[in-house]
Amino acid sequence: QDAAGTPKALRAYQELARRGRGCRVGVLMQSAYLDIVEAAGMESGFGDEWVRLGGIKIVHGNSLSGRTCWVSEPYDRVNPATGRRDDFGIPPARTQEELDALVLRVHRSGLQPAIHANGDREIAMVLDAFERALHKLPKADARFRIEHASVCPEPLLRRAKDLGVVLALHSYIFEHGDKMEEYGPRRWEVMHPNRSAEDLGIVVSGNSDWPVSACKPMRRIQSLVTRASAAGRVYGGSQRIPVETAIREYTWGSAFAERMEAVKGTIAEGRVADFVVLSGDPRKSEPLRIADIRVESTYVGGKPRFERSRN
Repeated sequence: QDAAGTPKALRAYQELARRGRGCRVGVLMQSAYLDIVEAAGMESGFGDEWVRLGGIKIVHGNSLSGRTCWVSEPYDRVNPATGRRDDFGIPPARTQEELDALVLRVHRSGLQPAIHANGDREIAMVLDAFERALHKLPKADARFRIEHASVCPEPLLRRAKDLGVVLALHSYIFEHGDKMEEYGPRRWEVMHPNRSAEDLGIVVSGNSDWPVSACKPMRRIQSLVTRASAAGRVYGGSQRIPVETAIREYTWGSAFAERMEAVKGTIAEGRVADFVVLSGDPRKSEPLRIADIRVESTYVGGKPRFERSRN
């Protein structure tokens, strides 16, 4: 899935598919192109088995790094600019009313909103907007998405569960665990809350957020299993998940997020024959060595697309 799509990228994916070199891509079009998407009459799912429109990506909040996402409690460390502990991050660009209107517009257009939000105050705003949109235009199994939901205490998770929201949680602690230092150990157990979300029955979609972290699924799965940074520090150990769960998030969970779980995401009769052959079994690997497992070959539609010995 391309979570920052543009019309130019969409055409590039289509051209690769015509040349027989593509993979199955669900594109979340950036909200800046919403007028174009609406004018073309496209809804989520528009396209074919190779390239399809997933929904609209809305960047509401800021980043987990740099004290920019908006939180309800101040950052743990003293603000170097002011010398005070009164830093709550940067408020989102939109008011609640503006966000409500945008989400409802996307929803009315038959498009799936996928909203980037990291701080708990941002996430609360997004959940309010989702709830109001569904109240005005009810839709069973809407599958609204929050991209990352990084600082997400249990009350917000329970709201997400009640609304049927899919969470695309980060899996980048290996590279970016140090970013969590600003929040203090008291919050690490509610950050990137994969285990809590799974325990509540929330569907989690695996993602790399490339180029923020490497688009290497085995590295990402290792990060979910260990919660360990490259320096070996564990952040929020209670949120570690079993390797089978991490694999499921990266396969079935991601397919579910784009309404494609009946087509891909599992190896089963009736599904497309897209799969990889690995150099080792991640379920039997030492957790800190999962990222060493290599992709030996890739099959798309049952046909070999990549073989390490030949590439």
